[in-house]
Amino acid sequence: MENTQETQQLQQYLAEAVEMLDDLKPKLALFEKQRYFRFKAALENYLKLNDGLRRSWAEAGVTNGK
Repeated sequence: MENTQETQQLQQYLAEAVEMLDDLKPKLALFEKQRYFRFKAALENYLKLNDGLRRSWAEAGVTNGK
């Protein structure tokens, strides 16, 4: 009888855990989207700075070691 109660309690805990994961899923997706957009913005910023640096070097006559 005790094992039956423990099994039922475990099933209840697992059902609650599944509900909690379902509640967290949209929040995790939002977190991943935020990370994606931060990375994308940082990459775009790097590319702009790198392009500006190359243009400055070209104007100064630097051939980047070639």
